[in-house]
This record gives sequence, structure tokens and C-alpha cells, in this order.
Amino acid sequence: MDNRLDSNYIGDAIDELIGSLGIREDAPRADLLKLFSRGRTKECIKAIASHLGLPIEVNLSCVPKNYKPGDADQFQSYHLVKTDNARQGVEGIIAQVGIPKYLPLYGTAELCGFLINVRISENCADHPESFIGNMAHELSHIVLHSLWHKDKANEFHTDLTAMILGFSTIMKNGRKVVETKSSDFLIGT
Repeated sequence: MDNRLDSNYIGDAIDELIGSLGIREDAPRADLLKLFSRGRTKECIKAIASHLGLPIEVNLSCVPKNYKPGDADQFQSYHLVKTDNARQGVEGIIAQVGIPKYLPLYGTAELCGFLINVRISENCADHPESFIGNMAHELSHIVLHSLWHKDKANEFHTDLTAMILGFSTIMKNGRKVVETKSSDFLIGT
């Protein structure tokens, strides 16, 4: 599977998202890192949400770093993922947001204080910028879903949303790029 996207697709996606969402200055990286390093995780998440224009409440739960597929405390996925020859998932899910069917529209009063559940791997606590980048990504799903955006389930568009709304530097610093050969994987359900 070739995961490279052509520059026209990327440019069109950026233009469309900026047209829909605008563009924001960088999030206050130092402030967010300070909150997180002082154990003020709820305040850090609230600041991330606020920067994305989301007046929501977030219920955070952690998935143990040593979880195995089939464990009760695990991530749930209904999308296609890369698997190995034993049909075990090889793309680690680090965080996951629950999208309620009754999610209020972006910018409405009903969104104020609306509870969103996010699950995150507890190893994110070891990497503050990864935690912040992952939270910005997961909450960007909320932005896109609350706008009924046509590409709301697209992970690439979700990353772009977080970046144009002020988390590009944090996401760049918090990411680890791993290259794999497509012949090493099968596509499973």
C-alpha cells in the first residue's frame, strides 16, 4: 500500500480546510507543556480544546501501555488496519475519541460543556509533546464531526485540521516517523 499523497490532493485539502476553518496562530506550546509537566492534565486538555474552538469537557481514560488485543481495557476500531501474517494489528492506536451520534454543531451553545470521551495510551505521559499532539488530533475529529465535514473520518484531514488550527509545531515535534515496506503487511478488518 502506498501511503504517499500527491501534492494536488494535499494542496486542495489544505485550501478547503482553511476555507472552512480559517487558520490560527500556534498554540502556546510552552504553556501547554508546563501544564502537562506539572500534572495539570485536565487544564492542559481544556487549553488544547479551547485553542481548537471547542468549549467542551473531556473525560480522559488511559489504556495500559502493555495492553494486548482482546484485553478489556483496549482501543476499539472498526476501520481497516494494517495487519501482520497472523492477522494481528500492527498499527498501534495511541489515542481514540468517542464521537457521539448526538454531537452538537460547532459554535452552538449546546457544545458548551458537552462531554467527550478520549482514551489514550498511558505511555503518552512519557512524551509530553506526543500527548499534546495526540489530543489535538483527537479533538480535531470533534471539530470536523461537529461541522459535518465531508472528510470528517479522514485521518489525513484530521491531522491537517489540528495543524492549521495551531498545533503544527507540536505535532511535528511529537511525531516519530516510521517507514515500513508495504509487502510486510496484509490488509485486514
